[in-house]
Amino acid sequence: MRFSLLIMPYVFYWWLVRQEQLRIRYGMRIQADVPYSRIVSIDTALEFHPDKNESRHAALPVVTPNVRIELAEPMMVQTLLFMPRKVKTIYLALDEPSAFAQMMKGKCNFLA
Repeated sequence: MRFSLLIMPYVFYWWLVRQEQLRIRYGMRIQADVPYSRIVSIDTALEFHPDKNESRHAALPVVTPNVRIELAEPMMVQTLLFMPRKVKTIYLALDEPSAFAQMMKGKCNFLA
C-alpha cells in the first residue's frame, strides 16, 4: 500500500493502492474507487490532450494529465463538485507517472 500527496494551488490530491481497488481523490474534481478488475490499461505520456468527445466520457484533473486509466466498462465516479457521472476513462496528473504504472502492473490482470 502506498500513499502519495501532491499539493498544488487549491488542490488536495492523493491516491491509495488498496488490496482490491485503487482509491482516487482529487479535491472536488475526481472521487473514485476503481476495482483492479475493471482497469484494462494504464498509459503514461508527457501530456495527454483528450478531444471533446473523449472528454465527455472521462474524469479529468484541472491540470494537464500525464496518466490515462482505461476502464473495461463505464463506471460511476464523482466529478466536479461531487456530481456523479459515468466515465470510461480517468485522467490523472502525477509527479511520477512511470512509477505509478509500474506499481499497478502487479495489481491489474491486463499487465500480469
